[in-house]
Amino acid sequence: MTTKKQSSKGKIVLTALLISASLLIQTYAFALAAPTVQTTQRTFTLEDFGLAGDDTYQGILVSRDYGINLPAGWVYGSPAVLTLKFSHSPTLNEKSTLAVDWNDVRLGSQALTAENASDGSLELQIPADYLVAGYNTLHVEFYMGISDEFCNDVDNPAVWAVVQRATSLKLEPTTATPKADLSVFPLPFIDASPVVTNHVTLLVPAQPGSGDLNALAAVSAKLGKLSGGWRPLEVNTMTIEAALKSKPQGNLIVIADYDRLNQILPGSTMQPGKSGGGVLFEQVSPFDSSALLLAVTGMEQADVEKAGQALTSTALIPRLSGDTAYILDVPESRSEARANSVSYSLSDLGYTDTAVYGSREQKTSFAIPLSALWQNNSAAVLDLHFIHSALLQGDRFTLTVTVNGLPVGSVVINGGDSSDRTESFQLPLSFFTTGVNYLAIQSSIQLSDDFSNDQNYCTQDNYNRAWLTVVSDTQITFPTAPDQVTANIAGFPYTYMGAGDLSQLAFVLPDAPGAADAAAMSALAVRLGEVASGDQLMPTVLSAAQADQYSDSLPYRIYIGLPLKNGAILAVNDQLPQSFDPVSGEAQAVSGLPTIDTSKIDTGIIEAFVNEKHVPTLVVSGNTEKGMLSAAAQLADAGQSVLLVGDLALTTSDTQAVSIWAQDSAQESTRLSPAAQNEQSLTVWFQPNGVLYAALAILLITLVILVLHVAVTFGKNGKDR
Repeated sequence: MTTKKQSSKGKIVLTALLISASLLIQTYAFALAAPTVQTTQRTFTLEDFGLAGDDTYQGILVSRDYGINLPAGWVYGSPAVLTLKFSHSPTLNEKSTLAVDWNDVRLGSQALTAENASDGSLELQIPADYLVAGYNTLHVEFYMGISDEFCNDVDNPAVWAVVQRATSLKLEPTTATPKADLSVFPLPFIDASPVVTNHVTLLVPAQPGSGDLNALAAVSAKLGKLSGGWRPLEVNTMTIEAALKSKPQGNLIVIADYDRLNQILPGSTMQPGKSGGGVLFEQVSPFDSSALLLAVTGMEQADVEKAGQALTSTALIPRLSGDTAYILDVPESRSEARANSVSYSLSDLGYTDTAVYGSREQKTSFAIPLSALWQNNSAAVLDLHFIHSALLQGDRFTLTVTVNGLPVGSVVINGGDSSDRTESFQLPLSFFTTGVNYLAIQSSIQLSDDFSNDQNYCTQDNYNRAWLTVVSDTQITFPTAPDQVTANIAGFPYTYMGAGDLSQLAFVLPDAPGAADAAAMSALAVRLGEVASGDQLMPTVLSAAQADQYSDSLPYRIYIGLPLKNGAILAVNDQLPQSFDPVSGEAQAVSGLPTIDTSKIDTGIIEAFVNEKHVPTLVVSGNTEKGMLSAAAQLADAGQSVLLVGDLALTTSDTQAVSIWAQDSAQESTRLSPAAQNEQSLTVWFQPNGVLYAALAILLITLVILVLHVAVTFGKNGKDR
């Protein structure tokens, strides 16, 4: 009887364990095989457009504006459907209402009743003609009270409403037929809307020349700068020959001289320029009728370089028109490039001047996306430019700034002072996280302190007298220099770029560079461009034979290539944390790092050291070109590179890496802010591979328990016999 009971229990446990293991395997398989559904109908929420969370309205007459930045390349043939999700105090008077405007046009209104207090919904149509490419304004206004005389409820905390971030906008866009027009660059290559991902494919010859490479570095950095690190951007690099076979979709930028450009554009209408001048030319992509191709070209290699350099100049674009531009000369920029900071204005982030109203308070917020955390414990600086409604002498109000809900500073504004002013606030970097951050501005402008003596102050006429406008030239400046300047890979790109316009930086490539070398350099240049500054970006590409030259003018170096292919890497071999065998090119053993056979594993190698000029320097290499590209991908990913703390990192894929301090002289790594340290652990946990390993670990534990259970059960059965 005992044996049967044990056998029965064993079967139950065995069945449960097998089901558990099966579910884990099925879950993993489903995650890998989940299909992507494509539809012409698209629905976005206020959260997609930057709203941090549900938005609370407090007061009698109060409103908010929400910026809706629609892609420039979309056109609409049918109305959009706005579904406003809201809730409100259940004690509101039945005369309470809400109203909705789109671009200053009233769409509709709704009474606030007991029926819609907890789960209100208002569906409105927005005519297609009202949908503007770029910035649109959704205005929501509440008029609320509890007593019959709403002005008596100014300080009543039960007078409130909430607009939910699940509020949605359903669109049926079609992609507009592209028109070749250089004057609108960076469109269509970079669109500021947060609801589209910009895809750009860069095409270069299989054996790129010096001009091709310098133009590629400049154009890649420019794309990064245009994205700012917050506009969604994916840049791929491939050869012209590969493109002729794969016919890539989406927008293309071809960097090549005329002879090699003709491979991809035979019979083009482009007219060659004279030798000594570069050419920029646009036309519809030969592979995708809904996309454009931009050619960066010229008769000679020097002309190609000139065209690429011109494209980085902010002074050039306003002077362009049509589909062709002939570049005769590109003078060096005279602007001072910041070396230790990067700034964004609200207009850079897609916002226009924003006005908010309120009889009790005025509040607005802005989404500030960050692709990486700055590795220091200092602060960013907000130069807030605002204008407010007039105050009488002796009146005053308080303006408060918060970051992610945490107050960072307040200022008291007195009557009689200028109503157009700029105030500076220190924003602690520890308050920021990677991803979207929310900057809120709140003021307390009231028309009267004695509400009982001014019953009309909360009506519509007086309501508009209490307002605050945040001007879009408001600037946020982030420091980019680490607390400690060491050869720390996690400091990329800030520690390794020199001047903000990249004029002190050189990429050192093999004497005979190939497609992989060019692709690795392009990926790093995009990331560098995200934090670059200045009116013109001027990175330089040197061959290995030129590496000893220009050391004074180009002290910052990033070496790219396989060690036996790039002699400049072997020239600094004795300075590297992990040296290479000068005969085989294999990486040598490093103390503290297990030695394994990597001959069958594509391994990327990233090394950081301080060169003879006392300047932090990088080497991006590998045992294969695929390994080298994985190393470049790790560095180019802001969320990944910040985790590579140390002077040596080994990669086995775009998402798998290990980093250590290899050199005995290495000091303590750059200290991360508490937010950065927290972000490290979160980033690791939520990586897809981390989830996979967690699932496999659970599966392994399950199987071990299963084996032990079976062994114990059979052991007991044997003793009973």
